[in-house]
Amino acid sequence: MRKDSFSFHNNKYWRRLCFFLALLLPVFLFLDIFYLRYATFSSGLKFMSIVLLFLAQCLWGETERGWWKAAAGLTILTDYLLLFTDCYEWGIFFFNVVHFFRYVERKRGEDDRALYFAGISGVGLMFLLSRYVSWQTALAAAYGLFLFLNTWEAFRSGNRELALAYCLFWGCDICVGVANVLSPGLIATISRKLIWLFYLPSQILLADHIIGPPRRGLKAT
Repeated sequence: MRKDSFSFHNNKYWRRLCFFLALLLPVFLFLDIFYLRYATFSSGLKFMSIVLLFLAQCLWGETERGWWKAAAGLTILTDYLLLFTDCYEWGIFFFNVVHFFRYVERKRGEDDRALYFAGISGVGLMFLLSRYVSWQTALAAAYGLFLFLNTWEAFRSGNRELALAYCLFWGCDICVGVANVLSPGLIATISRKLIWLFYLPSQILLADHIIGPPRRGLKAT
C-alpha cells in the first residue's frame, strides 16, 4: 500500500521520535553558529539522527519496502563519509545509489522501462561527463538526475508527503552548492549552516512514508 499523506498520528512511538529529532534542529544551528569548537559533537548528533531514522524504518516500516529501507541504511554510510571524512566523491556516489533505490521502490512493478532508463541514463551521464569534467562534477550531475526523477515521480503521483520531502532535499542541495561555489564568504557560511535545517526534515518525511502503526502487540494512541 502506497501512502500519499502524513501518518505521524498512527504511531505514538514514531511521533515521539520525530519530536525529539525536531528538538535537535535548533541544537544543530546553535552549535554550528556559536560553538564551532563543538563541530564534531554537532556532527555526531546529526549522524545519530540518521541512524535513529533507519532503525525506526526497520522496526515500524512496512515489511515489503525493502528497497526503501536499503536506501535508509545506505544513507548512514553516505552521511558518515560526508560528515567525518574527506571522501566526498564516495559520499556523492553512494547518494546516487540511495536515490536510485528509492526510485526503484516507487516504480517497481509499474514501469520497469523507467527503471532501466533511469539506471542507464545515470551511469551513462556519469561516465560521459567524467571525460570532460572532474569526477566529482560528473557524480553531482548524475545525482541531480536521480533526485529530479524522484521529485518528478512524487509530484506526478500526487504524493504530498514525498513532494515536500524532495523539495526540502532540493533546498539542502542548493545550500550545499552555494556553500561550495561561493566559499569563502558570508553567503557560503550562512548556506552551510542551513543545510541540515532542510536535510533532516526531508529524511523524517521520507521515513514517515513507509512507517505505519507499531507491531509486536504495541498499541498506538
